[in-house]
Amino acid sequence: MHQPSTKQIKVFEEERESIVIEEDSLKDYYNLLEQLRSLNKEIRDIVLSPRHCLPFLQPGRLVSIQCTSNDEDISPIFIEDQLTWGLIINFERIKGVSEDDASIKPEDASYKVDILTRCV
Repeated sequence: MHQPSTKQIKVFEEERESIVIEEDSLKDYYNLLEQLRSLNKEIRDIVLSPRHCLPFLQPGRLVSIQCTSNDEDISPIFIEDQLTWGLIINFERIKGVSEDDASIKPEDASYKVDILTRCV
């Protein structure tokens, strides 16, 4: 690996100094990222609701699992979510403590899904 010459270094430094980032543009970019994150969450909540995914919870089905970080100190812009694969073993409806549990439609209930996956 070769070292850049002093002439190249000066050119790079001048180029770096010429870069101007407007605060309004940065705010707009950040707001767009937040809006994208919010819309992605809404879509995810709809797609992963029992109403839409219950017919696909079949033992033996291959599923992708997204592992997200819950660390509040790190900005979510820079966190890469990790994706892994697993196999559905079983699923069951979570029974509530209320008496109205029997009247809840299957698509509105909560479910526990047992998944076999490789862990580090």
